[in-house]
Formats: sequence, C-alpha cells, structure tokens
Amino acid sequence: MSKHLHPTIIEYFQSRMTDHSRVDTFDNISTEEFFIYRISRKGGLSPVVVWLSDAYHFTKAEYLARPKRPKPNYILIARPEATDSEPVSEDWDGIGVGNIAGFMGALNKSRVCTYSPPKRTK
Repeated sequence: MSKHLHPTIIEYFQSRMTDHSRVDTFDNISTEEFFIYRISRKGGLSPVVVWLSDAYHFTKAEYLARPKRPKPNYILIARPEATDSEPVSEDWDGIGVGNIAGFMGALNKSRVCTYSPPKRTK
C-alpha cells in the first residue's frame, strides 16, 4: 500500500533530514508494507517515528490503514503532487499529519502533532 513512492522522494526526504538543524540521526525502520523512519532529535527532544504515505489524497481511510507498529508520531504525505497535503479537519488521535514543509516545522516542537503551519497570505 505505502511502498509506491519513487526513489527520488525517499532521497529528497533523507536529504532534508540530513540538513535539518534539529535532526541528530535518522534510521530507516521500514517494513515490507510501509516506509518508516525514526528521527533522533537534538536539544533533548524525543525521537519521532514518521510514516511516509504514498496517498494522493489523504483521508480517514488512509489514516486507519496506517502502520500500527511502530506507531507513527507523524504521517508525512510524501507525494509532491498530493492534494490536500495539510489535512486538518480530522482528529488524528495525537498524530501529526502534513507535507514535508509541515514536518520540517513540526520537528522543532516537543510534540510534533501540535505544530500548525503559518497561515498563507495571498
């Protein structure tokens, strides 16, 4: 289900993690079914488990089909062409959901699910 991401998406994600000031290390803990990473953070922040979703449109159905072990702290909608890449209308049970820009900001928060991206102005 979730392993339908082009290798360049994975490479881009890894390069962004390498460049992020809060990321100490990251480990690929993927399963046969899901791309999953454990991010160790600097500054006394707890590790984050992130699932890279291949959804074009992230819905409650994709959320319910998420990996259960390890449980993600954040669901990264990894496809750059995805629609609604900042779905905020659902209750995600304390799991952050968003695109790469949202995840980069969330890495600075103690609890990544509490991050809200800045409002866009036209």
